[in-house]
Amino acid sequence: MGGGIAYKAFEPISENERCVWTIRAGIVKGFTLNVLNIGISNSTTDTQVIASCLRHQAGPTYFLLNQTGSVNGVGGCDVLVITLASGRDVGNSSGFVLEYSVLRNSTLSLESQDYIIKAEEAAIIRYPSPALEYTNFEFTTFTILPNLGSKTNVIYFRNSLEGTTCLDNLRIYRFNASSEVPTKWQYDGIICGQIPSNVIINDDLILITFNSDISRVGSGFELAVVTSAASECHMFRNLFKFIDNAVRKFSHFIFGRQIDSNSQKW
Repeated sequence: MGGGIAYKAFEPISENERCVWTIRAGIVKGFTLNVLNIGISNSTTDTQVIASCLRHQAGPTYFLLNQTGSVNGVGGCDVLVITLASGRDVGNSSGFVLEYSVLRNSTLSLESQDYIIKAEEAAIIRYPSPALEYTNFEFTTFTILPNLGSKTNVIYFRNSLEGTTCLDNLRIYRFNASSEVPTKWQYDGIICGQIPSNVIINDDLILITFNSDISRVGSGFELAVVTSAASECHMFRNLFKFIDNAVRKFSHFIFGRQIDSNSQKW
């Protein structure tokens, strides 16, 4: 099983683009990743394509995609997240083409999901759906796309997570476009079961992973997403929506638009 992504392979990249693709081809473990074409100018460090190798209950590994050929080190990933981010200095950059294949089945829960949320469309995500409990050995991701120029606020509310041992947890990553770190993604801490609420703020992309272990489950949590621009009551009310844990099994999204026939658009 496998697939590919082609984005602006022969078209210029615009300033301040943010594109994210989440690759989870079913419940699998490990990928191969091959870059067939990459048009990012070597004269700029402001524009990057990054592959993030996400693993259950572990920290991610990042790969800067700046040349063609196979990418080593993705054989143990549970999920791959591809991020294209450009700044003001795009040089003469164009996009990329890559292909992937999956290696083997995983023991992760079949209830593991991937969500991509646009911050400009204020939303509440209840995970899992009301009256349900999350499952053991889950690995679910939430990517929040920014409305550049406004801060994104993600408000976390605990409903019920396992105990105080942090075996069921949310891990937070913020994208820092001004960072000198080559891959720009930065770990921003962990939310454990004893924390009733928290606020995550960034003016760029936010990635949250939910991890559960092999014992005890709960009713989960809620994430309220709103930008600093949604300061008037009527604006928030009109944009506010509830997203439940419907069947959202998909592989690739770009700003919520479907680009893969096996995906569901939302």
